[in-house]
Amino acid sequence: MNSDPSYPILADFIEKFPLQAGCIYSTYTDLALSQQWEEIRLHELGDSGWGVLFGRKTTEDSTRMVLPLHFHANNLTPKALKTIYKLLNQLSVADLPPILPSPHDDGDEAAEDDKEEDATQNTLDTKTIYISIVTPDSSVVYYKLTQGIKKPDDIPDE
Repeated sequence: MNSDPSYPILADFIEKFPLQAGCIYSTYTDLALSQQWEEIRLHELGDSGWGVLFGRKTTEDSTRMVLPLHFHANNLTPKALKTIYKLLNQLSVADLPPILPSPHDDGDEAAEDDKEEDATQNTLDTKTIYISIVTPDSSVVYYKLTQGIKKPDDIPDE
């Protein structure tokens, strides 16, 4: 992991969350390179003890939160989810840290300034949490959790 070009981008953050370090790294790499999410940010979710990522699938989408977890994680309880949603509802895009440099950026600072400006016009999806489950072989599977109970026909396809 230390030799990967993405590591310097994540190093300080994953040191704060050693139990989530591998999951944060795998999720960031998957979102940035495979899923090609934009405007990815790392954030410590209040005093909950969770390290999370925020990003957008496209510039037209709202910013979404992703909670990275190990396959065998057993600490995501209903009480923890309630706390996470409470903290998420208190946030706005303006409260989030700066956008991370993308591993495939060419260093165009003007493009980064445009992204920062666009981010101020962006909204934060506070009703949805994406859970990224990282398996022992580093595969990443995403689950979408919504606040409250939703019937399948109430959930739009993505």
